Amino acid sequence: LLGDGSSAGICFDSEGFFTFEKSRKKVSSRFGRDSTVALVVNLDQASPNANTVSLFRDGVRICEPQAIPEKLLGKPLFPH
Repeated sequence: LLGDGSSAGICFDSEGFFTFEKSRKKVSSRFGRDSTVALVVNLDQASPNANTVSLFRDGVRICEPQAIPEKLLGKPLFPH
């Protein structure tokens, strides 16, 4: 879960779903407890994938970059 401390956080679950508020969509393959998972937050405005989050499993991207919801843009984001 990544967010600003409010209930409006974003998350990827182990089933491959990306969730924000009440929206949930399948964006990746599943991963399990023996997987090493990384979440990359791209805030580089010069990047073609600016303001996105991406999920990696064992060093390999497992989903396309997902847009950070407008409600969270410009706010400090931290895991919880």
